[in-house]
Amino acid sequence: MTLTFAQLIAIQEPLQRLARARMEARAAFKVGLLVKLLAPHMAAASEARLRAYREFGTEDDNGTVHVLSTRMAELRKAMEPLLELPVEVHLDPIPLVSLAGVDVLSPEDLLALGPLIAE
Repeated sequence: MTLTFAQLIAIQEPLQRLARARMEARAAFKVGLLVKLLAPHMAAASEARLRAYREFGTEDDNGTVHVLSTRMAELRKAMEPLLELPVEVHLDPIPLVSLAGVDVLSPEDLLALGPLIAE
């Protein structure tokens, strides 16, 4: 399966919510495996994103990076190639039926997780 860095960034939070949800054992195992397989790729995407933000913004004492609105267009332009970067991940999607009863996901979460879910 090929994902982009943009997809990896979008699935981080919904995948963490899913990983904390109660579900049947087989689904929980598949979700845990997904988290383990995707973790290095998601970390790389987050690090690259943070580097780009630091390049165009300033970091405060709390470690939060602030980008002025006048530099946002430059940041978006710099991020574009990164977000489109393909990442090959060797995993089987989670069957949608195995997520029945999982109530921590919104429709927006399910859309973000779409590449990881098979109908």
